[in-house]
Amino acid sequence: MRRLWLALLIVTGAFALAACSTEEEPEENGENGENGNGDPEPIETVDIYYLNDLHGAVHKDGEEMGAAYIANFLRHRIDDNPEGTFILAGGDMISGTDYADHSDGEALIHIMNAAGFDALAIGNHEFDYGQETLLEYFHPSRGIAEFPLLGANVIEEGGERPPTGIETNVIIERSGLRVGIIGTIEEGVDDVIPPSYLEGLAPFENPAPIVEGLARNMRNIFNVDIVLLLTHDRGYVNEDVEAFEEPYVDVIFNAHDHKEWTNLEGVPSIQSGYNGIYVGHVQLTLENNEIVNITMQNLTAEDDELFLSPCPEVEAIIEEYAPND
Repeated sequence: MRRLWLALLIVTGAFALAACSTEEEPEENGENGENGNGDPEPIETVDIYYLNDLHGAVHKDGEEMGAAYIANFLRHRIDDNPEGTFILAGGDMISGTDYADHSDGEALIHIMNAAGFDALAIGNHEFDYGQETLLEYFHPSRGIAEFPLLGANVIEEGGERPPTGIETNVIIERSGLRVGIIGTIEEGVDDVIPPSYLEGLAPFENPAPIVEGLARNMRNIFNVDIVLLLTHDRGYVNEDVEAFEEPYVDVIFNAHDHKEWTNLEGVPSIQSGYNGIYVGHVQLTLENNEIVNITMQNLTAEDDELFLSPCPEVEAIIEEYAPND
């Protein structure tokens, strides 16, 4: 099993642990990262693949690689390192094309399921089909998404936590390695979302204090080895994260302004363009579950031949949801 997660929730001003259900039980044989004694083999390399601002661009078009081709790459990479591979998205994924609009983004959720995504940070365009539709896709008991939607600073008006369907963060445990992922959205981005879609939500405020509290508890209480910040933020939050008293966050994944860059100074960070032109790759080398080296790059179709072939399952989903002319 690739995904086993727990969620940390903000409750009455404190941070508490809550378990999220999974569809499968953990493997118990030596074929899933275990040695001959039944103990998990330590993960020595973590490969994180990252997309942001896809905007529903599912079709191959010039530099835009296309969802089926990206999924082919991602699924092969999961096969190469099943316990150590994580697939993340930085928001603005499900809306932005006529194709996406035809199903109110539902097709993109199924495509992301098939590609193996582990988490999605909420972006402003996730609200394009209305808050009710979005929350239904990610409802914990009846939603269609097989990965959590994260938005730690998307808080109910007069409350202290996100509405049902949005989590503050997730902890994924594999082979003895605990990876915490906190999701946020840029302060003030609610100004570009129709007010009717934000009914019942407080204004999006600076997420840094929430991030610091969650990350501290992940490290000190829940023994998380790696903390990632997955944020639909062009980089404004990065300086605040770098100013934390302790280096609680290991890598920041940025989004929103469609830029392409990598930065290993301070808290390492990456943004991977838009519309599937790039797939970010952050590789962490571990010793005893501690990071000893980080590399990062933004990949294009020219970097790997796996981007040149489509994933049949995703092709079938794209065809199933195609508008009927």
